[in-house]
Amino acid sequence: MASGDILKKVLRIGMSLKDTLSELLAGCSRQARFLQNTSYDQRYKLSGGDTGKANKVCGLSLEYSMHEYPLN
Repeated sequence: MASGDILKKVLRIGMSLKDTLSELLAGCSRQARFLQNTSYDQRYKLSGGDTGKANKVCGLSLEYSMHEYPLN
C-alpha cells in the first residue's frame, strides 16, 4: 500500500472523528440551552423523578443554591 493511500485513510478517519465530535458538542450545547430555559421542577418531571438525571447535562453536575431551590 502506498504512503499516499495510508495518508488518505488517516485523513478520512480524522474527518469522521471531527464530524462525530462536532455533533456531540452541538447536542450538549442544545441540551445546555434547554436546561437554562427550563425550571428545575420541569427537569425533575422530565427525568421521571430522578434527581441525578435532573441535575446533569453532558456529565457536568449543575449546582443550585439553597435560596433558589429551598428544601421546603
